Amino acid sequence: MIWVTPTIYIVRSISDQESPARFFEVEPMNQLLLVLITALVTSVVSISGIWFGSRLTRVAEDRKWRRDRVVEAYAEFLSAVDVAIAVAGNAYGARYGSDEHAEQCRLVLEKVAEMHRLSGRIILLSSDAVEAPFSSLSGFITTNLLIMAIKCPKASPEERKATNTKLASLLAAFMVVARDDIGIHPAVGGAEITKKPWWKLWA
Repeated sequence: MIWVTPTIYIVRSISDQESPARFFEVEPMNQLLLVLITALVTSVVSISGIWFGSRLTRVAEDRKWRRDRVVEAYAEFLSAVDVAIAVAGNAYGARYGSDEHAEQCRLVLEKVAEMHRLSGRIILLSSDAVEAPFSSLSGFITTNLLIMAIKCPKASPEERKATNTKLASLLAAFMVVARDDIGIHPAVGGAEITKKPWWKLWA
């Protein structure tokens, strides 16, 4: 009994002394693992932030590119529309059979053709909401307005007034959706605009 008891005691003492050592050996490994996980998460977050920021920048640049191009296309198209309307009015007012009437008719056809040439950029760049008002406006100018300008005998004043009223409505509808497509001003209504717009058309 005298030799057995110390032996057991010594073994237990060694066993009790080894347990804390093993515990402290594991703790640095946990710390290293925590550092690695933290570094990994930080890297993932940083890369994701860089990618997301780059993506937002690219989207903003694409929108700005389209907006600049479509603003230019709308401005050129509306300018061509104004010229075609003015020339059509001159052709209507010229005496039929005169050299002036023939010249004005030639100018009407030329300006309407130029308007059509500028229409391609709008078709490619504008949003879907612009398609219907744009088609209605351009189609009306190339048919009703053109026919009224070169028709013989001349259209009656009532027909001309009705044509101008319809043209004003179509132009107003196109202007509304075009401004909304650009995004500079908030939408002020739908395409169904029947009142005469604030800009002045010829009587």
